Amino acid sequence: GTESNVTYATGYIDKAAVFNGSSSKIDLGNNSTNNSSTTSVSLWFKTSGHSGTATIINNGGANSGENGYYLGLTSSGYLRFNSTSGNIDGSVNYADGNWHNVIMTLNNGAYNIYVDGNTTPILNSSSGSFTGTASRPTWIGQFSYTSAALEFFNGSIDQLRIFNRALDSGEALQLYNE
Repeated sequence: GTESNVTYATGYIDKAAVFNGSSSKIDLGNNSTNNSSTTSVSLWFKTSGHSGTATIINNGGANSGENGYYLGLTSSGYLRFNSTSGNIDGSVNYADGNWHNVIMTLNNGAYNIYVDGNTTPILNSSSGSFTGTASRPTWIGQFSYTSAALEFFNGSIDQLRIFNRALDSGEALQLYNE
């Protein structure tokens, strides 16, 4: 992938990518590995907050009227999952300056989002469904759709991993404990 205005500092594990909240992003490209309808993403993030919505990772989503997913934070620090079914928001403030692990699993319409080793997902398919294979490139730290709504992330992201299958809750716990 390509990087724009990303720096590196001490992370949760080794070095973390630091996003400045105004121009930083990592572009992983538009390929079948990143844009499958069956995938999992695991990462650690740390932020002290945003004035608006902030993108962690995405390759489309309902805001763009396209297939794909969006994972970010609201201005309240709540995790936001966005897919063809619209915005689904959590209710816990994770913009607290501490490291948090988030794992998103997508399995041909079903999704689960696990946080900090909890084997019960904080968001899941009971709130709608994830649809289809994305057509946008996968970007970290910035919304990949429109220049009017870039939604930059201000903080650090570490240990990003993309899997070509949907992880289960036990695997999510194992990643958290690594």
